[in-house]
Amino acid sequence: MQLNWLLKIPVLVTDSKSAQSLAENPTFHKRTKYIEVASHYIRTQVENKELIITYTSSKTNLADPLTKGVDINQFTGFCE
Repeated sequence: MQLNWLLKIPVLVTDSKSAQSLAENPTFHKRTKYIEVASHYIRTQVENKELIITYTSSKTNLADPLTKGVDINQFTGFCE
């Protein structure tokens, strides 16, 4: 039985460059003082190379119609 899929690093895709920067840059900022524990966990996973974060624009993010309102053209494009 092949278990190669267990060895692959998961990829987290986001349309927030701010979230990606916070996860990849461990420096303390005045505005990040109250970031939740989950964010620190993600940052640790990125530092340990156990998680990869990539950026996608809102125009190509397939989850957008499920999480927020999109215009009819964008919605039609996702349906196609």
